Amino acid sequence: RWEGLNGGAMNVLDAMVLRKAYFSAGGFSAKYGNALSGVVDVEAEGRPQQSSWGAGANMVQLGGRLQRRIGTRSGFWGAVSATDVTLLTKMNGQADQYPDSPRSIQGVAGFTFEPRKGIELRALGLNMTDVVERDIDGGGYHGTFASHGTTRHASLSLRALRADGRAGLTSSVTASLRDSGFDFGVLDRNRRDRSLGMRIDGDVTPSFARVRVGLEFAGLDATSNGSVPTTGHVSPGSPSQLLQNNVQSTVDAGAYVETERTLPGGIILAGGMRADRLPGEDRITVDPRLAIAYTTDNWTLRLGTGMFHQGRWRLRYTLPGSGAPGGIPTSAGHVVAGVEHAGEPSLRIEGYVKKYGSYIQDGDGPQAQSGRTIGVDGIVRWSQQSRLNGWITYSLARGRVNLADGALVPSSLDITHTLSAVGRLSINDNWELGSTVRYGSGRPYTPVLGATQDADTRLFAPIFGDVNAGRVPAFVRVDARITRYVQLPKAFLVMYLEMLNLTDRQNITSYTYNPSYADRIPVETFFAHRSFVLGFDLQATKK
Repeated sequence: RWEGLNGGAMNVLDAMVLRKAYFSAGGFSAKYGNALSGVVDVEAEGRPQQSSWGAGANMVQLGGRLQRRIGTRSGFWGAVSATDVTLLTKMNGQADQYPDSPRSIQGVAGFTFEPRKGIELRALGLNMTDVVERDIDGGGYHGTFASHGTTRHASLSLRALRADGRAGLTSSVTASLRDSGFDFGVLDRNRRDRSLGMRIDGDVTPSFARVRVGLEFAGLDATSNGSVPTTGHVSPGSPSQLLQNNVQSTVDAGAYVETERTLPGGIILAGGMRADRLPGEDRITVDPRLAIAYTTDNWTLRLGTGMFHQGRWRLRYTLPGSGAPGGIPTSAGHVVAGVEHAGEPSLRIEGYVKKYGSYIQDGDGPQAQSGRTIGVDGIVRWSQQSRLNGWITYSLARGRVNLADGALVPSSLDITHTLSAVGRLSINDNWELGSTVRYGSGRPYTPVLGATQDADTRLFAPIFGDVNAGRVPAFVRVDARITRYVQLPKAFLVMYLEMLNLTDRQNITSYTYNPSYADRIPVETFFAHRSFVLGFDLQATKK
């Protein structure tokens, strides 16, 4: 809920509102465009099959959810939560770093109507707001960094399925509004992003193969106001650029077709093609993709390859002067091979090679010309044991980029080893113990060797060492959880104690420097100190 290996806070949707989630780390279908490395496709819950409600609270969050079945054809669901980490920061000794504690409010609701069998209409609305203030060192300045963001999203979709299941159509219209802002020295940037899109996907299965086609279109615009630094300095008086109703706009249009055929002997062959006019680009890209799978008993072997493109349109703001490789890749080629076992335990292993190219200028660091990532991902899961279940995931990745000067350096995302192990031990029907162990190799960074001072402005400029030659220490965290289940007359109660970072390891995500660059200051993860979270969840179902 709170962080990944690179730190940072985030909010997530309540699991109750999700019907399914599809993830692919590479070689994905022609259905997906404007993505170079992987995709996550999340589908919200549909018509509730029963009415239920739930409420929960812990030391950082308060929330509730509701599902309501209306007759036999419609229903709605909703979830809302509020987060404030004041108590947690006081407990783990971080309160002095946050002049105003991080907090957020989020809510999501959906309505589904099925006028007849095979026809489904869905409406979805989402609102999320977050505010953070923290005292930091960065850009040659020590002060309070303040950020805020609000995201609003609405969608309306129609799904139609023929009675025999051999043809289907899905269409949707979506609208999003994102307001975000940063305030840190001369950085005072407020941006409003808007998007309006539509998508149509068709699926038909004649006697010889399965065919999927689709069209999508989105209009995007952004309006920026305030000021942004033009150098790596943000201290008051540093050079900056004024933004006054700075408007940008673009479109994202794409179409795809793919077919899938089952051959004798358990072989499945799939091929597709998509064409895109990507956001921020003027030309049309064409991406062929091909995959083959062989299935026998509980084993499946897969091989996929293809071309992928993305546009240069970006929401994220990056402070100049980081020393990290610059440039945005806009094309990639994938080769992915994998094996999967569906028994107990289940197993999935994938190896991949991804080559990135067509870099465009971005940032003021050394510009990348090409890149490559080679890796292996694996997961083994036990889910049918009577007492002990869990999973272990491991990732080995080696990422390199070629710079304009010919140097070959580690990618900024080159976290070589990543390991997660999760276990749940059922003591009896009422008690459960759980633990999670995470390990990640240190991520690369460009070290600062010294600084020069401008005689007129008196500002210091860093002298960078070799690009991404340094690495932060490895990330190691051990968490545990004690859960108590209580069956009440008309409800079910879950009480839990989360014990986070049991070893009290002060994991860091990066380094920053004081204004003269004489002192290197580690940036810790949010859970850099041992923390405890006590909470409960109450749920009831109406049959």
